[in-house]
Amino acid sequence: MQPITENEMTVELSLCGKPKAYNSEDGYPFEKLDDRQFEIIVYYIFKEEIQNSPLYKTRHNRITLMPGVGEKGRDCTLQLNNKYTGIIQCKRFGDRVDKPQVAKEIIKFSLHYHLDNTLITDIDQFTYYFATSIDFTGPAIQLLDNFASEIEHEAKLDRWITDVISDYESFKELELETIKPRLIEILKSLKIEKVTSTDLNVFIDKYNYIVEKFFSINKVVSISEVEALIKSKDLSFAQFLMVLFEEIKSIDGIRSINIKEQLIHRVELILTQIKNLGEENFKKVICNIKVPFLTLFQDPQEIKFIDNKELIKNIVINLSLISFIYPEIKLIDNKGQSINLDGNTNLAYLHTAERSEYNVVILRLLRYFNEPDVDISRVEKVIIGNVAADNCFRENRSALIDFDHIITQITEVDLETAEGKEEFNNLKTKYDFIYHCEHAFNFQTKNTIEELIDQLNKVLGGDRVGSI
Repeated sequence: MQPITENEMTVELSLCGKPKAYNSEDGYPFEKLDDRQFEIIVYYIFKEEIQNSPLYKTRHNRITLMPGVGEKGRDCTLQLNNKYTGIIQCKRFGDRVDKPQVAKEIIKFSLHYHLDNTLITDIDQFTYYFATSIDFTGPAIQLLDNFASEIEHEAKLDRWITDVISDYESFKELELETIKPRLIEILKSLKIEKVTSTDLNVFIDKYNYIVEKFFSINKVVSISEVEALIKSKDLSFAQFLMVLFEEIKSIDGIRSINIKEQLIHRVELILTQIKNLGEENFKKVICNIKVPFLTLFQDPQEIKFIDNKELIKNIVINLSLISFIYPEIKLIDNKGQSINLDGNTNLAYLHTAERSEYNVVILRLLRYFNEPDVDISRVEKVIIGNVAADNCFRENRSALIDFDHIITQITEVDLETAEGKEEFNNLKTKYDFIYHCEHAFNFQTKNTIEELIDQLNKVLGGDRVGSI
């Protein structure tokens, strides 16, 4: 079988995307590589280690990546002076590898060795490395750490052997009773070593070129640096966005890891869009979201980002949540609008921070939309709120708006006259107005992406909203 050259590996890698990684203590996301990328990165790491590490260079002096088919339970082979002294089996999973998985992989290789004894030159000088993208479960670790003494007495051994025999055409002529004694002899002779993401992180930190080959690196500042920047209140636009990203990344209490990962990814996309939009245009977007109905931010030049960090952070999170439903959203600075949903439809998203604002904004918004200098022909949906209104029912629903009560407090429209009634009714029915409060939806409590999207559709669709 012809070995894969590094030029061929480069071609294979060029067909794959690079997962994003951050220079943080969390390590590199090996689980986000695809299966072949993971095999290749392990190849590069071991290649460096057998050249530079006092431990590995005494065991092996050559590593070969297998082509990916017909590999006989080996992703990489290791040699010392042309003798086969080890193999590496790679498993790239999004979760920890369990006991049956590790046992069956080792059994598979051992059966191949039973059929082809050229795979191991001297079994007493041979190491089986099991590399995983995350870690192993507790029972798997117990088995691997005591493999020679425990495998023979494992209650499920016969079942595992039978499963492997039935899964592979190469073993169709083998029978459990016939090969089991020899197989146990092989299994007890193998030296097994675990390689987890923790080990890989220790290795890869020594070789920057490997990191750059497989991951897209985003610089992350330390907590102390972030705190210093915030205290100084002298941030550039790019620094402010970096601080915002770090704070959102550190949000606690999100029940689902998958939701948090996808949310952070979408936050990053929104922040990149904001950065490309530019500081001055983003100030206009903030004005469109926070006003035009209140005195705050009437002039975009008056906005101080660091003084309004919490407001802007909440806006970024909500825009990121909206992108779960409308992934192509684009921020726009047109007056009275904030988001383009699909190229043709705009969304007026309005963020309120005080309960009193919530009541005030409703009618002012309606009247604002009727001003002659406001082009809102593309606006089909308006989302108002994010904070509890006085009349919000706190039982997992959006706010029910009592228009008659609000009108008497915040407008001079005389509903007793035909003209006033017509003006209000026309505005009220012109758009799809969706009012919601902070108790209507909490993304942190959702367990799955499906549940999150279902609830987002309900909130954005307005089916939990009505008027009294």
